[in-house]
Amino acid sequence: MPEPPPSLKERHFHLVGETFLFQSGYLGFFLETKILPHYPEILRSWQLVVSAYDIGTPTKKLKTDSPAERDELDLFFIKLRYQPDPAGVLREYAALYQARASDSLFMDAVAKTVKAWKERRPVSDEADPTLVYWILVGWVYGFLWGFPNEDRVQVLQRAYGVEIKSSDASALIKKTVQRLNLKGCSDFRQSYPHSPFILRLWTEGEQEWCQILLRSVGHNPD
Repeated sequence: MPEPPPSLKERHFHLVGETFLFQSGYLGFFLETKILPHYPEILRSWQLVVSAYDIGTPTKKLKTDSPAERDELDLFFIKLRYQPDPAGVLREYAALYQARASDSLFMDAVAKTVKAWKERRPVSDEADPTLVYWILVGWVYGFLWGFPNEDRVQVLQRAYGVEIKSSDASALIKKTVQRLNLKGCSDFRQSYPHSPFILRLWTEGEQEWCQILLRSVGHNPD
């Protein structure tokens, strides 16, 4: 029996991930990593979390008539909260917006979502949906699955611009990944006694950069 097509939400995460690969120049590198041990299991765990997890959208408070309508609303609020141009999202979803313009709960949810986008506070705890969103964005396409938690912090901050305000950011990432039940290299110790990727960090002026490299066979960080 064939698998059902990906949800709108999953397609969004694929699109955001693929855009990152093209813009960063990591597309060829990404294709190489797809043949690493246990990649299919890692990808599948990510797909399940993306499809099922509530990333802080107000959709469940709104009346919908079908799963497809819920999916569309969920994606609308995800884009409105996390994409760089809320006005562009409202134009893209003009038909949906106009159809619900008399729904006070919907209009209130839109106003609160746009306000949250404008404020964009630093991530400070594992319950913050912003942290969940960016971990899911970067888990497969940003190679987070193949790093230890301290390097995941650096990738999120330097590659995705996520501001994390915590006394122990790596522990915060660890707790969130465990809560989501995402599979990564640490779940397959026999194949990955060390993380498969290496992170190179440097600073130019005020700009912090990172480069992701594939660990060569036999390279021991210790």
